[in-house]
Amino acid sequence: MIHPVDAINRKIKDGEIAEIFNSRGKAKVKVMYDLGLRRGCTVLTNGLWHQDGASPNLFTTGKETDMGHGTAFHDTYVEIRKIRK
Repeated sequence: MIHPVDAINRKIKDGEIAEIFNSRGKAKVKVMYDLGLRRGCTVLTNGLWHQDGASPNLFTTGKETDMGHGTAFHDTYVEIRKIRK
């Protein structure tokens, strides 16, 4: 999910397949516009297998949170771009 203004600035349409990536990995994902998101933020739903999209764990480090000792994925930096045909 991405704010529509951020997607439009990248020439990505709602429902289009785009690439989300950082230095740790990349994946193809279906873009969904969400006006409720803060601009500059993206959301990748937790729980997908890699072959079905991507798991947020692909983009994170092994760092644990200080509360609950879960994966620290809330401050992971990624970029999203249109896939060129």
